[in-house]
Amino acid sequence: MQEFEILILDEANEDLEDVFAYIAYELKMPDTALTYYLGLLNKILSLKTSANSFAPNTRDFLTHRYGAGVYTVNYKKMVIVYNIDGDTVVIRRVMPASLIL
Repeated sequence: MQEFEILILDEANEDLEDVFAYIAYELKMPDTALTYYLGLLNKILSLKTSANSFAPNTRDFLTHRYGAGVYTVNYKKMVIVYNIDGDTVVIRRVMPASLIL
């Protein structure tokens, strides 16, 4: 089984921070925000061993922005968008799943 390095780009880090801040401060649910944030991070880290077990996503919205080799994986109502570059999983964005339907 191939093991990948994980690289989270600045945009994806900002997405994670925005999700946390929205839940913690706008919805006033800091415990839920932390649980959700850690769940997203765990899902991202799980890609170390499973990134290439998914088929590339073919939605125009994603392929135009991130190329033909773009992958997605869901966590609850969010989508983690990534590419595989050799032995590195590049996390590009973390966005609401409703944006790519």
